[in-house]
Amino acid sequence: MQAVLAFSTLSRAEAAELSVAPIFSDGVVLQRDQPVSVWGYAQPGIDVTVEFANQEISAKAEADGHWLARLGPMPASAAPRVLRVKSAKTIEIKDVLVGEVWLCAGQSNMRRRLGPWSGQKPINGWEQAVAEAAHPTLRSFIIGDRNSDENAAQNPFGRWQTCSPETAVDFPAIPYFFARDLQAHLAVPVGIVTAAQGGSPIEAWMSAESLASMPEGRAALVHPRSVPHEQPATFFDTMIAPITPLSIRGILWYQGESNRRAPENYRALLGALIGDWRGRWRRPDLPFLFVQLPPHKQLPPELREAQRQVALATPSSAMISIIDLGDPDDLHPAEKAPVGKRLALAARALAFGEPVLWSGPTFSRARRDDRDLVLYFDFTAGGLDTCDGKPPRGFELAGEDGVYHAAEATLLGDRLLLRAPAVPEPRSVRHGWAAVPDINLVNTHGLPAGPFLHPLNP
Repeated sequence: MQAVLAFSTLSRAEAAELSVAPIFSDGVVLQRDQPVSVWGYAQPGIDVTVEFANQEISAKAEADGHWLARLGPMPASAAPRVLRVKSAKTIEIKDVLVGEVWLCAGQSNMRRRLGPWSGQKPINGWEQAVAEAAHPTLRSFIIGDRNSDENAAQNPFGRWQTCSPETAVDFPAIPYFFARDLQAHLAVPVGIVTAAQGGSPIEAWMSAESLASMPEGRAALVHPRSVPHEQPATFFDTMIAPITPLSIRGILWYQGESNRRAPENYRALLGALIGDWRGRWRRPDLPFLFVQLPPHKQLPPELREAQRQVALATPSSAMISIIDLGDPDDLHPAEKAPVGKRLALAARALAFGEPVLWSGPTFSRARRDDRDLVLYFDFTAGGLDTCDGKPPRGFELAGEDGVYHAAEATLLGDRLLLRAPAVPEPRSVRHGWAAVPDINLVNTHGLPAGPFLHPLNP
């Protein structure tokens, strides 16, 4: 609980005067068009005043010293202003902008920085991306950032960085590309708050209460992993819980590689995490966008199917497929810009209601036609196609015996005709069912159809 303890120790040492949560430091971006919470610690019982954007809001420190003030909704503003917090002393937070704020969480693929990273392949196009990264109203805050001893001493919890060719090399790559594309469209400041840790299972990002409420979670509590960063609730306690009052537009999630050995549990765990986090933010419709895992020799198709089922069952969520961007031998694909772009498209559709195409073809339903099977898809953008001009690959049919056979696929506009002579009465269809699937179906925008498994009615 390093981050929480560091925050608590600092706050209580200064409680006789006043302190503010570490995320409110120079350069912070506040969420537009929503009430904005500002919080910290002070001597119990004293009044604290927050001043910003012609608002003056007061709060009283509770018995434990905690205080929280809530500013009213504000329009976006790229003008740097000062936020003042006052009691017996005054804290001034400078260069404060108002725009879009997104939490980006998960494993190493979410944390991977834009510049070179020891032990990993360079990100495709990183040098040009850094050289062109002159975005003064795009800001990054990495929770628990300890890139230097000096930074750790100044603020153990993290600090805001303004995007420039000098700083962008340290920005998390996928959050950066997401924010860059979103800002180019919205023309407002964007703040990305990254909470990610390589090698962390989903259980480490879930609260102990959430884990205890379900059999899959109780197993992690009873038999915790031995490695510290794999312990249940570790990063929920240190990275997520301290910022749950933060006003945000939505959440990006890229995680699951460390749960590949038990894919049968992942559907329940991810669904519970989403529900719990939304409850902590008191936003049952908080947009939750996540990345379906890419092809890799160690990633079973059952894990991707679990993610797909969560997307189908969870309102205000969106799953993007990157089945065309992976590396069979590397868990850290070098293509990060397209991932950020697809997440930005999903955000525009889900969080802002724009009529943009953000997904490749997704299976909708099936209809039997004698011994053939006709598949219908959503997100076809007017038709189906293949990325290589060849017939669609990777489709299989199974009959009552459950044995799958390769199916011949024929394009029919925005539908697909499947035929497998060995399966006269199909009972199940699947697509891309392999760790590294050989598939090529796309829509007219070139976005890929992801893997899926679907049982058919008798």
